[in-house]
Amino acid sequence: MDGWPLRFAFTMLRILAPILLITLCGSAARQAHRAPTPVEATDASFPTIGPVVSVVSLLATVDLDGHIPETQVVDSIGSTSDGERYQGTLIGYVEDSIAAVKRWRFSPAIDSSSLKPTRSLTSISFLYDRVFGTGTILPIMRTRPAQSFNDMPPLPSKVWRADYPVNSIGIGTVVLKLRIELSGSISDVEVIKSVPSLDEPSINAVRKWQFQPARHDGKPVGSTTVVAFVFLPL
Repeated sequence: MDGWPLRFAFTMLRILAPILLITLCGSAARQAHRAPTPVEATDASFPTIGPVVSVVSLLATVDLDGHIPETQVVDSIGSTSDGERYQGTLIGYVEDSIAAVKRWRFSPAIDSSSLKPTRSLTSISFLYDRVFGTGTILPIMRTRPAQSFNDMPPLPSKVWRADYPVNSIGIGTVVLKLRIELSGSISDVEVIKSVPSLDEPSINAVRKWQFQPARHDGKPVGSTTVVAFVFLPL
């Protein structure tokens, strides 16, 4: 009788140990899997002509060395000061966006099974603002790229301008990393590249954005995306 509790404990340990190990390994793999994250970002050039506000939405392949060799444009739109879609040609906005991201460097994604760096797809959106007026919502964006992928990062569907502070003389690019949950909601915003007087307005604006969530094997999942606000005061 005296040894029964000890024998029972050893028996339960033998039964539960494999289950516990599987659970811990699975948890570790899930925690190790992550999307690519920008670690170095530079300013984007601002085209000399164009509408008051423009947005470029890109898909970008992040290689094992953290650089971007390939991009695909999902959508590019311009907006007038009252939020109507700009009917003119957007010259330079896509080119300047692609040139910027190819100078950036990312920490690569980690494969959840091998726990090693892997090639991956990320989404990056640029909002170019000539700072004429404030708080305008822009036209709805496309959220389906021309080429289909099994795994798709989050893509913006509605975007807002930032309210440029009246006492600011800030110019340049604020780069933000967003955590997008499977519902499409934004749960976290991190500043990757700062323009001190423009960080808070950019964060406040991007929290109004709406996203299509990332998808894996056809199902919505949580992931991250990158948004850059490019300011050029008139």
